[in-house]
Amino acid sequence: SGETMYLSVPLMRILSREEFAAVVGHELGHFKGQDTIYTLRFVPVYRGIVEALQNLSSVTINAMGQLLAVPPAIILSFCLNEFAKAERDIGRMRELEADRAGAEASGAGSIVSSLVKVGAFTPIWPQLCQASVNALNEGKAFSNMSRSFAEAAKQARNTANIEQLQKALMTSEQSHPTDTHPTLETRARALNIAMTDFAAY
Repeated sequence: SGETMYLSVPLMRILSREEFAAVVGHELGHFKGQDTIYTLRFVPVYRGIVEALQNLSSVTINAMGQLLAVPPAIILSFCLNEFAKAERDIGRMRELEADRAGAEASGAGSIVSSLVKVGAFTPIWPQLCQASVNALNEGKAFSNMSRSFAEAAKQARNTANIEQLQKALMTSEQSHPTDTHPTLETRARALNIAMTDFAAY
């Protein structure tokens, strides 16, 4: 029906079958809730307000122009802020609904453990990309980036300070270009999952 789901091969290497099914269920939950249609409608509003603010700043060269631009800039900034707050609240509710769809597909524990892995290991990817660039500059190359990612994730897991990682992840948010996901703690609580035995994930 014109909707596309992209699967991350590196992340698929570190997810169990149950976690993978939960992630796919989560994303299909977004399709079921018609979130893609919703996103297509609110992104142009964001873009329009931001472009208007940028245009105001680019045409106000002299002092009088800058003074005249203040009232519309204040109004546009207020509109952007209010729209963003309302959209963020709706976006967070949509994420929790999608989490429930993932839980229906493969269990609440699977969606939470997949979120833990994504939060813990995603930061490795840009480091690996930089290492790949450095290798190329030396005339070398990584033969399989996704396998290298999985190996780096395994090493990070073996050397991780679980207590510090738990503190960092529980309050962290996965940022998107136009919204912010709920914290891991909020998402786990919504699924009635206790994070007391964090090391099990």
